[in-house]
Amino acid sequence: MNRFWLAAALIPALVACTVPEEDFPEAYGKAWCQQFRTCNEADYEADYDDAQDCRDDWADVGEFLLDAGDLLGQTYSEEKATDCLGELKRASCEDFQDGNFECEVFE
Repeated sequence: MNRFWLAAALIPALVACTVPEEDFPEAYGKAWCQQFRTCNEADYEADYDDAQDCRDDWADVGEFLLDAGDLLGQTYSEEKATDCLGELKRASCEDFQDGNFECEVFE
C-alpha cells in the first residue's frame, strides 16, 4: 500500500518537469554545450574559454528561436521544448553533428 502512495505522490512532480519559456534559452545552451563537448571536445576547447562562454552563446541561439517563433505568431509549448532538450541530450554524436534530431518548441 505504501508504494501506491509513493507513486501517487511522484506523479505531479513528474508532470511538472517541463521547461517554461523563460528558462528555455539557458536550458538549450546547457544541453547543446554538454553534447558539443561530449561529441567534439577538441573543437569545444578551441571555440570556448569555459562552459559559461559556450552556454551564453547557445542560450542566445535559444532566445533567437523563441523570438523567431513569436514573430511568426507561434505558441511556445513547454512539453515540446522539454522533448526537444531530451532529444538533444539523447542524440548520438553522429546525429548531433549532422543535426539529425527533433527540436520543435512551438505548437
